[in-house]
Amino acid sequence: MQTVKSEDALLEKAKAEEQVYNWVEAAILYEQVAESFLGKNSTEKAAETYRMLGYAYSRAAGTAETAEEYRERHENAINAYRKAVDLFKQTKNKPFTHTYWMIESYYNLALIEDRIGNYMASAEYYEKVQMSYSELFKTLVDEDSIKIIKMFIKMNEGNELLEKAKAYHKIEDHLKAKEFNIKVSKKLKELSSFTAAYGATYYNAWALLEEAEFLSKQESLEEAIKAYERAKMNFQNTINNLKQAPEGKLPINFITTLEKVAKTRIDYCSARIALEQARILGKEGRHLEAAEIFATTASQFMELCEVYKVEREHRELEAIYHLCRAWEHMELAEEHIDPEMYAKAAKQFTIASDIFIKTKNKFLASGNSAYCLALELGCKFDKSYDAETKAQLYPKIKSILRNASTMYEKGGFKGAADWALATSTYFDAAWHLIKADEKLEIIQKREIMGVAARYLKSTSELFRKAGYPNKEKEILVRLERVKKEDDIHISALNSITKPVICTSTVGISAPACPLETSFSPRVEEMLQLIQDRDISEEIVKISEKRKFPLKLIITEVVLSIAVLLLVITQHFLYALGPGEKVCFPLETTCFPIRNLVDPFLWTAIAAQIAVIILIIFVSFKQQIHEILTSLKHHLSRNEENQNKD
Repeated sequence: MQTVKSEDALLEKAKAEEQVYNWVEAAILYEQVAESFLGKNSTEKAAETYRMLGYAYSRAAGTAETAEEYRERHENAINAYRKAVDLFKQTKNKPFTHTYWMIESYYNLALIEDRIGNYMASAEYYEKVQMSYSELFKTLVDEDSIKIIKMFIKMNEGNELLEKAKAYHKIEDHLKAKEFNIKVSKKLKELSSFTAAYGATYYNAWALLEEAEFLSKQESLEEAIKAYERAKMNFQNTINNLKQAPEGKLPINFITTLEKVAKTRIDYCSARIALEQARILGKEGRHLEAAEIFATTASQFMELCEVYKVEREHRELEAIYHLCRAWEHMELAEEHIDPEMYAKAAKQFTIASDIFIKTKNKFLASGNSAYCLALELGCKFDKSYDAETKAQLYPKIKSILRNASTMYEKGGFKGAADWALATSTYFDAAWHLIKADEKLEIIQKREIMGVAARYLKSTSELFRKAGYPNKEKEILVRLERVKKEDDIHISALNSITKPVICTSTVGISAPACPLETSFSPRVEEMLQLIQDRDISEEIVKISEKRKFPLKLIITEVVLSIAVLLLVITQHFLYALGPGEKVCFPLETTCFPIRNLVDPFLWTAIAAQIAVIILIIFVSFKQQIHEILTSLKHHLSRNEENQNKD
């Protein structure tokens, strides 16, 4: 078991490691000390050390070299902060700063959960921050402190709403995300903070961006472009307003951060506008123009990709880059009926699938890749005049289409899975019609065409069940022609048409930005704002436990200061009334005023000052100690933040 001296030595060593940014080494030392305190049932010291351990691990995550290290260190930080909170709750004597340290732990837990993409968990911790502030609020009587705590509660209400907006955005429920971004904007407008007003403008723009994302996924491409334009304009307005803000009113760091994220969102909107325009051109059959814009859009997303250093967001944008390249190759393939372009598109979809983190997106990209491979072979099938080659390609195409259907279904895209199955059946019909054309005998020809007709009927039913009425009608028209024995040769590419999902923006959303975390000041900043006001409240709590009531202590201090001023005044007015006496309220001795150089007079003044200091020190000893501890902690964190910046 560690001794007190060894624990102190380890703590000092840990702090020294922090000073040179050796966060992992510091964390190891803090953990040893925390466990030692816990073993001795030193609950308060253990809680404080676990809090420092959480901070060290959270900073260590920033130096991680692998994704696994990054997640592991954040998990360690979460566990340490949770342990600190549990221990702070167990402390019988809860000093002034412990309440704030518990709030700080909740706050940092919210930040960490946000950083690793657990937005709902982050929202829950912001709710706990609010509850802790509300408990603190009940103990306050000072009006200024009450106003500040109310402001912090509202700020964290905004943070909670923001995390919920991110959570819905993550699962691509864009209408819900829009709703919560509007709530965030309104909540920030309620605050008197000058910075909050600019945050409100920013999140109003975010709400418009969510609307655009929704319209894009609904295939309302023209409306989506208009919504992206509106969002882009509002993000630009945020930047313009920042530039017009009165000098000195906004922190430089706030201006820099908000400008940076707004500029990133503007670039994203520009890329999405181009993407939607390319999709429209592709649907209009203007494949070369569409391919050119897809290539440009891919470059835009790659530039955005370089801005994001956090692996999750970086990979999302990198995957979108490969999707754009895949769509570019698909447009070129359709323009030139080129199997090589379909093969290149399939490869780009496969790369995107490997990069995507979400399982849903992985399966979607894999399904698209398989479909492009089927189109590649279908193109070769149509170009070949050799019956044996066609016979070899037929089962391969069938197998690949079924694989595409499986991938779509695993990703939860039932409509696309049904489309792929219907297409596979349609290709069966096309194959039998080709075989019927090869037969010279009418009986054999009609027999095979009958098989083809049954495949067409099955295909129409599959398209109907999948919710594609237009495709169902197309197949029924072909079925009627088969029954009439008209010449209805169907090419492979006509039967293996790509599903809508293949060029859909499902899975594409604006990535989260680590800078869009919260608008609340850190707990250290909050302490700086209200510590002077809350001292009076803590004094009340302490004085209630003491022998003399607070009012008597304050009265003695005020009277002593008044008498001291009277002594000095009488001294300098000596010529008007020499020989007068003055008595101190806390003493029984009266001191005569004699002359300007009377040493006894200055001794009396010094004694009275000492009495005043003694009254204050004895009465508020515990509070002064806690204020100094808090100040030391605050200055230490400020120095760390400056070093980090």
